[in-house]
Amino acid sequence: GNDTLTGGTGADALVGGLGNDVYYVDNTGDFVIENDGEGIDTVISSVSFTLVNSENLTLTGTENINATGDDANNRITGNSGNNILTGGAGNDTLTGGTGADTLVGGLGNDVYYVDNTNDSVFELFNEGIDTVNTNVTYTLSDSVENLTLTGSSSINGTGNSLNNMITGNTSINILSGGTGADIFYLGLNDAASDIVNYAAGDGADTIYQFERNASGDKLQFSGITNIDVVTLGASTQLRVGDGITTNTGFGKGQLLVTLSGTSGFTGANVNDNLFGSNFSFS
Repeated sequence: GNDTLTGGTGADALVGGLGNDVYYVDNTGDFVIENDGEGIDTVISSVSFTLVNSENLTLTGTENINATGDDANNRITGNSGNNILTGGAGNDTLTGGTGADTLVGGLGNDVYYVDNTNDSVFELFNEGIDTVNTNVTYTLSDSVENLTLTGSSSINGTGNSLNNMITGNTSINILSGGTGADIFYLGLNDAASDIVNYAAGDGADTIYQFERNASGDKLQFSGITNIDVVTLGASTQLRVGDGITTNTGFGKGQLLVTLSGTSGFTGANVNDNLFGSNFSFS
């Protein structure tokens, strides 16, 4: 059956068997015995613990303790202390808790939940497609692909050198990519004026959900010498390129561009008539 086993203060052996079992561990000498495929099992521990043939691990209390997963798709949750949470070869979900946590996903498509600006996420190259969900301002570490801002606070998100997907929340966000070909989702109908930063040397980026609300979402360029606005067929493209070219046939819409470090370029070269819910710039 679906059993609940509580070991007590001694060094206990806990054997759940078949079913979705729950174990309460409070001694580093406790060990949980499960065979592969016997259910979705959860360990709730007030001491550092390593999973073997169990799927979920939740740390309790306020101590600085650690949690380590196995090769399954683990869901590992920290406590209010400073934890080191380590996944394994599976598609793991790591939630740090309120402390300054270190989150290590390992192989697999891992998901991280970050709620402290001092949380650190570690991934090695080519270990999977990984995503950080955060309610605080955050910069992606190396080898992490995706960043999603959560909550309703005005926070910011910054990518890395990979091809990132960066998603804002419902408030005002400043989103910055990097040298990769990044995709930005600003949020539909959120009535917030988001800013996407684009610097010289960044990759070919795409913006979705560019809202024409009262304030208007914005692009902010830095270190750019020339900007081209061209029409290719039915599509209008804003290009950071070699010089201004003739432009015709724009649709209707609004684009506010803030330029920094440019020369020989004014708003009259663009006007305010780009159209569409998404566009690319490179």
